[in-house]
Amino acid sequence: MKIARLRAIFRYYNAAVGLWLPGLQVTYQGNLFDLSSCQVLNTTNLALGTYQVYFGVDLYPDGIVNEPLYYDRVTVSVVNHDSLTDLYVDIYDEQKAYNGLTYFADSHAPRAPRIVAVNMLGDITWQYAVPDYLRQFTNPGFDVEVLTNNHIVVCLQNNSPYQVVEIDKTSHELVWTYARNGLRTARDCDRLPNGNTLMVGVLEPAQDSVIFEVTAEGEIVWQLKIKDAPATRSPGFFSKAQRIRTQ
Repeated sequence: MKIARLRAIFRYYNAAVGLWLPGLQVTYQGNLFDLSSCQVLNTTNLALGTYQVYFGVDLYPDGIVNEPLYYDRVTVSVVNHDSLTDLYVDIYDEQKAYNGLTYFADSHAPRAPRIVAVNMLGDITWQYAVPDYLRQFTNPGFDVEVLTNNHIVVCLQNNSPYQVVEIDKTSHELVWTYARNGLRTARDCDRLPNGNTLMVGVLEPAQDSVIFEVTAEGEIVWQLKIKDAPATRSPGFFSKAQRIRTQ
């Protein structure tokens, strides 16, 4: 069976109608057999976004997907290919520039915001297409931080269901999310050495500009505000913050 997980909802592909439909459905029931390499899906009608496509087998031939389930998966990113050729490097001094990969949020194509990594020549070495259900929360921009565990932390805007998400760079799955009631935007987020996360945003309804620290479980352990100074205009009075250890 072929299953895609989009917005934490499982869907199966019905080849007869060319659509992803909600739920799980058994594609084949019978004895196990060797399956040589073959094309299982060739379509041009997938919406922009990132898909986890699963290929699974269970050992109980009863027409129902049961445990134990043995599966493998692939990650498929659907992007606007016209936007992939817009990046270029016009200044590069190899002797003076610091060599490495540059990660950034790219929303110049409004229908296909993404996070990309480019090398010193401007070649894209990695990218994450922001899925449909988060795409509307990336304007006017979103902050990206690369972590040492092969994850990235991303801030989202405009009353997103999550203000901060942590994404596994390999699987493209969300491995941690944070949402705070009344926090209408997150301008900046930094993962601290103790595993906590430092965030900058604006709290409604008082329109308080705020810098605060949360644990992995979402507990607020430190917070800073400006007294009697509501942020009547977006994006608020705080833009970025950084925690430096002093002892």
